[in-house]
Amino acid sequence: MSIPPASSDPGHQQPPTRMQATAVGHGRAYQAGHDQMITEVVLPDAALRSVTEVAAPPRMVTVPGHTGVFVGRDDELAAMEAVLRDEGEVVVAAVHGLGGVGKSTLAARYARAQAVRRDGGRLNPVWWITADSAASVQAGLAALALALQPELATALPLEALAHRAGQLAGCS
Repeated sequence: MSIPPASSDPGHQQPPTRMQATAVGHGRAYQAGHDQMITEVVLPDAALRSVTEVAAPPRMVTVPGHTGVFVGRDDELAAMEAVLRDEGEVVVAAVHGLGGVGKSTLAARYARAQAVRRDGGRLNPVWWITADSAASVQAGLAALALALQPELATALPLEALAHRAGQLAGCS
């Protein structure tokens, strides 16, 4: 490919420009100008659906199973129910206490109960995300996005998958 002269000297020509690039998955590579490369992620058509068009498969529940004895927590479960049953804004409830007293077991029991509620309603998905670090939250959100839209597996990086999960959950 021949490039027009860069100076006013009509005899001056820049050397031909050659581009080599490798695109992975749904990616494409382009050249703009003499040495600038722009990459673009091209999503499959199914990934371009609005978040309102993405439905969770039936009974999509990922709550850890706890097999120990679970007694004497009816008051705590009722308190969680009262706080989290509120319609409208997103509600966050924190369960706190000393290590090993059963906070995760309590939260998992509540989450499993919400997957199949007594009133016949069903929350779906019910997705467990470990929140001991920002990285584990991001990984959990990315896993949710992939479970809801497997076609995104090769198209988006972890950060974008986590953002998509937030959109699907109505949090961003």
